[in-house]
Amino acid sequence: MKNLFRAIGVFALLLSSLTGALAQKTLLFKITGNGLTKPSYVFGTLHMVCTETYKLPDPVKKAIVGSDVIYTEVEIATMQTEAMAAMKFMMAAQDSSLDKLLSADEYKKVGAFLNDTLGMPIDQLKALKPNAIATIGLQKMAPCSPFSSVDETLIKNFPKKNNKGLETIAYQMELLMSAPIKTQAKILVETVKDWNKGKAELKKMMDAYVAGNLDLLYKLMSESESSEMLNQAELIDARNKNWAKEMPAIMKANSVFFAVGAGHLPGKNGVLELLKAKGYTVTPIALQ
Repeated sequence: MKNLFRAIGVFALLLSSLTGALAQKTLLFKITGNGLTKPSYVFGTLHMVCTETYKLPDPVKKAIVGSDVIYTEVEIATMQTEAMAAMKFMMAAQDSSLDKLLSADEYKKVGAFLNDTLGMPIDQLKALKPNAIATIGLQKMAPCSPFSSVDETLIKNFPKKNNKGLETIAYQMELLMSAPIKTQAKILVETVKDWNKGKAELKKMMDAYVAGNLDLLYKLMSESESSEMLNQAELIDARNKNWAKEMPAIMKANSVFFAVGAGHLPGKNGVLELLKAKGYTVTPIALQ
C-alpha cells in the first residue's frame, strides 16, 4: 500500500501542466519578511527517487535543523491508516468497470500489458477506476529498486522533528480520481501505448531532480505529453492557493520547513509567486 501512494504522488507530479518560466536552478527557498521573526523554508520534493543513491543535500539538512517543524503534503506517520480510508475513491461505479469503458480490442491490449507488467490479471483490476490502475502501474516506471519518496527520506533522517501535513491522502485521492471516467479510460489506453516513452520521461525528470535543477525539471514537465491528463486548476493551482493561505499562520509562530512536490513551486500560480504576492521575500538557496 505504501508503494501505491508513492506512485500516486509521482503521478500528480507528472500530470502537472505548468506555464511560465522560472529563473532558479535550485529546489530550496528561504521565506522571510512580512512580519516573520524567524525564517521558514520551502523545498521541492519528488515522490520517487532511488533509495540507495539519493542523498539529502547539506543545505537542506541545515535548513531542517534550524526549523521547528516539518510540514509535508501529508503527515508521513499517518499515511498507512489514511490510505485505507481513501481506498473508496479508487473504486469505479458498477456500470463503469474497465470492461464497459474500453472496446474489446483495447481491453485485450491493456489486459496483456497489466499481466506482463504488473503480474496482475485485468479481471482483478477492472473494478478500479482507470486512474487508480495507472497509478499502480507507475511503480514499474521507476528505473531503480528500491525507490522511496523524498518526503519519507526527510522524516527518516530527522525522526525527532515534529511532522505535520498540509492535507490528507483522502483529499489527494479524491482529486486524482475525480476526472471524468471516460477521460481516465482514454488516459490509461494512451499510457499503455506510450509506456516506454513515459519511462524515459520519468528518468529524465528524476535525473534533473537529483541534480537539483528545478529549471530543467520545470521544462521537462511542461513539455511532457502526460501534463494534459488531469485538471490543473484543481490538482495543482487550487491546492497551491490553499497552502499559501495556510502558510502565513503556520510560519507566524514557528520556523517551518515546508516540503511539497517540486511541481507546485514554479509558475504564476505556483507557491513561490503566491508567497511573494503576500509580501514575503523568497530567496533561492544553492544546493551545492
